Amino acid sequence: MLIKDVQFTTNDKTVNFFRYGINEADVDKFKDFFHHPFSPGDLYRFVIEHSIQLSVPFEEFLTEILMLSDEKLNAEHGEGFWIDHWTYNLDLIESYLSIYPDKEGELFFETRYRFFDSPAYVNPKETKYVLKDGKVHQFFAVQIDNEKQKRQYETNEQWVREQYGKGEIYETNLFSKLVLLAVIKTATIAPYGLGIEMEAGKPGWNDALNGLPGLFGSSTSELYELKRLILQLKSVNKLSNGSVVLPIETQELIEGLAKAIQNSKRHTEEEEITFWKELTKIRDSYRSLLRSGISGNNLEISLEAAFDLIRILENQVDYAIEKVERYKKQNLVPTYFYFDIQCKDDNQNEITKIKPHAVTPFLEGVVKKMKSTNSFEEAEKIYNSIRQSEIFDKKLEMYKTSMSMAEEPIELGRIRFFTPGWLENESVFLHMEYKYLLELLNKGLTEQFFKDIQTCLVPFMDPAIYGRSIIENSSFIASSANPDSSIHGNGFVARLSGSTVEFLHMWKIMFIGDKPFDYNPENEQLKFCLQPTLPKWLFKEDGTISFTLFSKIKVTYHNISGRDAFYKDGVKPVRYHIRYENGQELVVDEHEIVGEVARDIRNKRVNHIIVDLNN
Repeated sequence: MLIKDVQFTTNDKTVNFFRYGINEADVDKFKDFFHHPFSPGDLYRFVIEHSIQLSVPFEEFLTEILMLSDEKLNAEHGEGFWIDHWTYNLDLIESYLSIYPDKEGELFFETRYRFFDSPAYVNPKETKYVLKDGKVHQFFAVQIDNEKQKRQYETNEQWVREQYGKGEIYETNLFSKLVLLAVIKTATIAPYGLGIEMEAGKPGWNDALNGLPGLFGSSTSELYELKRLILQLKSVNKLSNGSVVLPIETQELIEGLAKAIQNSKRHTEEEEITFWKELTKIRDSYRSLLRSGISGNNLEISLEAAFDLIRILENQVDYAIEKVERYKKQNLVPTYFYFDIQCKDDNQNEITKIKPHAVTPFLEGVVKKMKSTNSFEEAEKIYNSIRQSEIFDKKLEMYKTSMSMAEEPIELGRIRFFTPGWLENESVFLHMEYKYLLELLNKGLTEQFFKDIQTCLVPFMDPAIYGRSIIENSSFIASSANPDSSIHGNGFVARLSGSTVEFLHMWKIMFIGDKPFDYNPENEQLKFCLQPTLPKWLFKEDGTISFTLFSKIKVTYHNISGRDAFYKDGVKPVRYHIRYENGQELVVDEHEIVGEVARDIRNKRVNHIIVDLNN
């Protein structure tokens, strides 16, 4: 699915232009501008090109305009549905709540969300299961409804509507959408619980495994992410007045899945296959029901009943994770499985036997496993196992995408045709390596993190070996698995996405902490606390280090004792010196700031914060 630029439409009569200091001549220009859909960039360019003077910062003006606008989504099917794209939504939610924990109820229950009405749909098993060379494969997984696609192109209408497309745009809350997402993903757990099926014809992050979906491939990464989604739903304040509100057409899926999980018997291979067939039937039936749209009638589930449902889903996910972890190799969980399918009398829909194969471990699955644990000891054990495995490149002291692929079947995809140490075949993909480094920091493996970044982060590399500027990221680095030793450590294909985002997340945890704000709903008290994770060698000789918070507030740490700022015996904030925009100064002799002062910081009414660090 390809999300294009988001456009906005605004009724100029709702905008009070004079509130922003805009003169009458420029008001007429704006009215012409707002007659057409626009993007934030279009609006900024318009203001610059017409030399329009605003009495407020442009960001404030833009925020007000977008609040008065309707969002117009432009999207198309593109190349298909990757199995992992949904997981990035969880990152966005966590990032938002780390700054606005007091707006949890508003985020999950009060804000209205829509459903994208895709012209593409996943075919049922009768269509996509194909018998080839005596084996069952999964081809032709996705199909386009050409009539719907043409209609959407002509009307530029892409939201699900009531009355089977003829009524109002259907809306619900975010919590409801996430519960439905958890239900659907649980219904797509692979045979024996071994990961999430690649049932829509695309793999996940690793595009080079493009043959895996045809082999009934599955991924454990998304299984761990599903567990993460369930935990996120369980963490929502149960005192909320919200509820789950979904189209009535989801009732059969939700109730059918819950009943199947609760009544399942999976003690034998035959019972496992029977259970998987039942889940396949339930989701195929649900998709068939949605082909004609929705009526607009609702299924409403109380919050109490919703948490009961979430517990049922969690039981199924925990069962699956336990199954996955039985396939460890060198004490590392597999990221991918594929399945040999046998059928009765050459009828690909009469499946009688399913044999799983674990693909050699990839760093990706290990990262997701580490991400899902709350145990420092377990995270440390995973780290040590990786260092002792083939994933660790001992020559470069970096982390490769996987162990050797030499013994894997070529049907897995183009990855098998790449030279080892090149592209996705045992090279060092910065995006994934940086995800791993981030998890070391997240799990408190601080000494290991600061040791590894000196050989893994591009700024620490030798430019002569890296082969390009060390202020520029690459897509991948040729590892020592490559037969050409002259390119070992060379970076290839300049890239700004992926690894850059992970680097910024590392920076945030190092300088700010993962969750600088906390909120107690009982007394409605907001708290702000900086939680630096910094080694003593990063501080200047005078014991200080500075950064900019929220693009405006200068923060200076003063390391009084000159020790590391991590672990129990490390230095921590003990005093805040706060300087406001109006010159007012305030000293808080605590490790955290509460109440209105915390809100002042979040609202950027503060210019400078000096933080004393001590034991």
